[in-house]
Amino acid sequence: MGLIVSKKYGNAVQRNLFKRRCRSIFKSIIVDRAIGCALVVRPKKRGVTYISIKESFNSIYDKLSN
Repeated sequence: MGLIVSKKYGNAVQRNLFKRRCRSIFKSIIVDRAIGCALVVRPKKRGVTYISIKESFNSIYDKLSN
């Protein structure tokens, strides 16, 4: 999984934190359950929490598994 996060999101620390969280959640939800998909992740605001990212990926998983 490759991620590109715009500088509009924040400084390098914030962008890298967001990318690490997305990779971790993606691996635990999508890859471990053997679902094939392509995603484009575009955060709409800064400082997105781990919980909200996980909820979003769970929502995507629910839609894909139906």
